[in-house]
Amino acid sequence: MNRLTNKTSIKQETTLQDYKDQVMKLHNKSPEQFYALSLKALSLAVQLEDTPQIAFFKYCIGYYYHRISSFKKSLRFFNEAITLLEGYKPKELGLLAKIQNAIGAAYRKKGNNAKALMHYYKALEFEVTSVDGMAYNNIANLFKETGDYKKSRKFFKKSAKIHKSINNYNFLAYNWFNLAEIEMKIGNFEKAEQYCRDSANIAREKDQSNLLAISLARLGEISAEQNDIELAEQHLKKAIEIFRSHKFYHELNHYLIQWGKICLKASNYNKSIKLFHESLIISREIGFVPEEKTALSNIHQAYAAKKDYTKAYKYQQELVALQNKIIKDKSKQNIDDVINKQKSEIRGLRKKTDLIKRQNEDLKQYAYIVAHDLKEPLRNICSFADLLKNRYQDEFDKDATEYLNYISGGAKHMNELLSGLLKLNTIENKKDKWESVNIPELLERIIYTHKEKLKEKNVTIKFDKTIPQINGSKVYLTQLFQNLISNGIKFNDKEKIHITIKAINKEDYTIFSVEDNGIGIEEEYFDKVFNLFHRLDKTTQTGSGIGLAIVKKIIQIHNGEIWLESEKNHFTRFLFTLRNA
Repeated sequence: MNRLTNKTSIKQETTLQDYKDQVMKLHNKSPEQFYALSLKALSLAVQLEDTPQIAFFKYCIGYYYHRISSFKKSLRFFNEAITLLEGYKPKELGLLAKIQNAIGAAYRKKGNNAKALMHYYKALEFEVTSVDGMAYNNIANLFKETGDYKKSRKFFKKSAKIHKSINNYNFLAYNWFNLAEIEMKIGNFEKAEQYCRDSANIAREKDQSNLLAISLARLGEISAEQNDIELAEQHLKKAIEIFRSHKFYHELNHYLIQWGKICLKASNYNKSIKLFHESLIISREIGFVPEEKTALSNIHQAYAAKKDYTKAYKYQQELVALQNKIIKDKSKQNIDDVINKQKSEIRGLRKKTDLIKRQNEDLKQYAYIVAHDLKEPLRNICSFADLLKNRYQDEFDKDATEYLNYISGGAKHMNELLSGLLKLNTIENKKDKWESVNIPELLERIIYTHKEKLKEKNVTIKFDKTIPQINGSKVYLTQLFQNLISNGIKFNDKEKIHITIKAINKEDYTIFSVEDNGIGIEEEYFDKVFNLFHRLDKTTQTGSGIGLAIVKKIIQIHNGEIWLESEKNHFTRFLFTLRNA
């Protein structure tokens, strides 16, 4: 009896392994088949009470939901898999690392890069070589999205080295695909094309449809960047056919939009509209709301470029209706979330200081949401004003045209204020990310980055090369000096603008001065200039009145102080202290 049971068990375990092998083969080919097979395998694993395999197939189902952008469901299955593996950690480090990596990818898709990075680094903690390669790849993608191509290339190459060492050519091809994008963005098209062709060759050899399609699509983008529109369309057409036949809806949507934009740029309006329409239909059928919004926006732009203002207006109305629905749904969800959160906090609150801290965080988040969501209706005001001017410009008298210009100008100024508010709201005191900052190198980089603008405005910047290193955030200190330099240029009426940056080194801090030869500030306004939205002359000077408020906040989180000296029509000198490294 025991021998018969053992044979049955071996047969069932083999069947389970067969399922696992088949699921892995479908990993990047057919999402629907991958999901269906994972469900069958999970059912068998539950019958056999094989906990590690139950966890594995729950991870697979979570990965499927991640692919189709069902964030909550994907997280649910990922977390269930982690819970099941609690007692199996030494043997299942590989699967645990994979799950952490997948959770990171889900958060990245949701737009929460901070949580994504946290889970990628959690995956690296397990020291599983194959997963390390994927984690490095995902970290590289995050840096790519923020425009830090140097770090992105570094992590992609780390990932490629690992995948090559373990003969994982599928992921090696993905690394090459991403490196192609980096090379394309920095203008190295020849190298980008080579990476893409290598990636496509592996995809054909390994029968990886999705990888082949995105490699072809990337070749199309590279060709478009070099203005070879005909070749770009050939590559993109092949890619779209593969996406469509395999029901890779996310990729299909993305590259329909990209192809449409290429056609729009080449003034092929009908073709671009057709592609944007297909994206719109897919987005509505699948329920991709952000993609639906993107498609509507592009259709509106295409009709406007075609000078078909009636249809441009129609799709602009649809876009506004969708945006209003999104804002309404988000507001309802935010209210529900806040109410539930407050109830939970009140029940468990022990100290008043904890309550104040959480309320401040909620207020900051609320300010961010309000500022962000207000930008949508402002863009609509600008769009409708432009449509009115384009469509009825021959019928408007001088007064009507002037009124429309007031509307557009006011909306654009409000947009600048909100952008400044968002920037101010994101400045945080994270001392764990501080480092020793070389100020002369930082200033050299600012001057190099803005050299064309400085040349155009006839600006000379001089600074002390012996300034000591400062302990702080390089990003915020760059913003600090950029804002002060920009202020010195904006409020200057001289033919030759001079900006001088000096430093006096004390025992544990440095006093900086940033001086310009501009219009100066009267003494009664010395304190007011640092207030939010404050401008001395609102009639003649442009700007949001946020730049110096940001400067003050950056100095405050670095435990410094700021003040100024000025003489009307001669100079303004901003002085501030920063701690030495």
